[in-house]
Amino acid sequence: VDRNAVAAVVQDWTGIPTGRMLSSQTEKALKLAATLSERVVGQDHAMEMIAKRVQTSRAGLGAPEKPVGVFLLCGPSGVGKTETALALAETLYGGEQNLISINMSEFQEAHTVSTLKGAPPGYVGYGKGGILTEAVRRKPYSVILLDEVEKAHPDVHEIFFQVFDKGMMDDSEGRRIDFKNTLILLTSNVGSDVIMDRTKNGTVRTGIDDLDQALRAPLLKVFPAAFLGRVVTIPYYPLSDAMIEAIARHQFGKIARRLK
Repeated sequence: VDRNAVAAVVQDWTGIPTGRMLSSQTEKALKLAATLSERVVGQDHAMEMIAKRVQTSRAGLGAPEKPVGVFLLCGPSGVGKTETALALAETLYGGEQNLISINMSEFQEAHTVSTLKGAPPGYVGYGKGGILTEAVRRKPYSVILLDEVEKAHPDVHEIFFQVFDKGMMDDSEGRRIDFKNTLILLTSNVGSDVIMDRTKNGTVRTGIDDLDQALRAPLLKVFPAAFLGRVVTIPYYPLSDAMIEAIARHQFGKIARRLK
């Protein structure tokens, strides 16, 4: 019995991917931006921002009770927001299976919001656990991807304030679910038209600070200021022809490795 076998058993029992995740954490954190940029093409600024937050957390300089990081990724569809989540799960937590992905467009009605943490007593589904809380309880070390968050009912914002501030959420059965070892990514298409206009459909590399300022107004029309103040907003550039070519090469490379 070697350490890999022990790590595999611990992972099965606890949901904590001890084998790959806990090896060389310092080295992984230092090289995180470069590692992510190998998979997510043309969004180096985003990889740097996320990497710096992870490095701060790994160094023990962040609030220990809060999630590793909470980021709002804004931009058109198909620019690498979901790929960012997959790359982070692979790099930080040992595999893409440690990604919890929830499509927030399924929570447009007020009565559906409570199912994220479990149906209350007397309602259908009580005792089954919440969609989000049960997933995090089973995989406490994971990347949480909340896709199309702008389509969810506004009550969702209130639920997540507790997670963003205190790193925990109480489910419908009174269990306290710990989020402090998770990294949370929210994606949104809000302001995509602004980004496309400022970058001339991806042909002009506008400064990130300019895009961030331009996004502020459309974001405030959808999200309360208190919500935006708790997340790090990262604009994503539209794909240029060169970026699409690089992505195609990367995908062909993956296919070639599989064939070998």
